[in-house]
Amino acid sequence: MSSDVFFEQLGRFQSSRPNDYPSWPMADTRGPAVLRVPANTTGRDFFVGDLHGMYLMLEERLDMLGFDPEVDRLFSVGDLIDRGPDNIMALRYLDQPWFFAVLGNHDHMMLDAETDDFARNIWMGYNGGEWARFADVRQLRSLQSKLETLPYVIEIEQPNGGVVGIVHAEVPIGLGWQGFTERLEAERVGRLPKVAIRSATWGRERFWEKTDLPEIDGVDYLISGHTTVNDVRRSGNTFYIDTGACKPFGVMTVATLDKLKSK
Repeated sequence: MSSDVFFEQLGRFQSSRPNDYPSWPMADTRGPAVLRVPANTTGRDFFVGDLHGMYLMLEERLDMLGFDPEVDRLFSVGDLIDRGPDNIMALRYLDQPWFFAVLGNHDHMMLDAETDDFARNIWMGYNGGEWARFADVRQLRSLQSKLETLPYVIEIEQPNGGVVGIVHAEVPIGLGWQGFTERLEAERVGRLPKVAIRSATWGRERFWEKTDLPEIDGVDYLISGHTTVNDVRRSGNTFYIDTGACKPFGVMTVATLDKLKSK
């Protein structure tokens, strides 16, 4: 199947699932579709699940782990905002040179809400965005501006020469990493409909697939969030690390790749 046919069929599937994918126009962003990051040869790389405004919890976890901002780095699977109490604190992290994040669907809804009334109503009425009604307008504008620069996926070079990928939601079933990132880059500049972007921020088809799926070709490991799990879940070479930090009895996963592989 050609790439064009694959994405045409995927786009029709997404359009048939309005409860799972946004039916409004997704906003354009200003950052790269793919952020490529060199290997960390002096410290540790940590990965954190969906933050959802739980930044005091994050600070406690980083303190417990002895996070050293001089040499360590923190990679987020997105959803920096909504549901938790400290959403504006995302600004503090987005300003740090050691913090990297991809766009999640909640982050994207904040951007979409700027130009689409339906998206604004869905975000504020049903998806935890009501905090924005009471926030300082200047801080909101600053946060929105920073979110607009985030990538959809991150590639992290490993000291051994491998690659770890990060995406908020999923790589579509049947697609490898290279085909996915190439399509994201084409969609980012407006040449094609936002089909891969919807999968990157909203998709759950791979997570719910009942049959065994092959590993995602072109990436050694993939770190994802979006769908809440009780504990870190591994499927093939994908780790799902959203352990419900903003939910009652939920926890925040902050772990190195080696720690994830040991679970």
